[in-house]
Amino acid sequence: MQLNDWRNLLCGRLGKIQEVPCGYRFRCPYCGDGQKSQVKARGHVAEKWGKRFFKCHNCGLSKSFDQFLEDMDSYLYVEYVK
Repeated sequence: MQLNDWRNLLCGRLGKIQEVPCGYRFRCPYCGDGQKSQVKARGHVAEKWGKRFFKCHNCGLSKSFDQFLEDMDSYLYVEYVK
């Protein structure tokens, strides 16, 4: 699965998703980032050292991309690990 594939499938749930030089930025689904201000989007998925990671610059939560995807959509996660 390409990095763009998960983005297209989850864009309705994440909100304010944008491509940035290091990966993608969107509202954090864990801390509700952006509920008070509609312009906030501090959740990131980026690739580093050949692996993908999720990091929220609001609540500080950090997970592997696998764990993040499993939390967001278990069916999509199964397809990703195949």
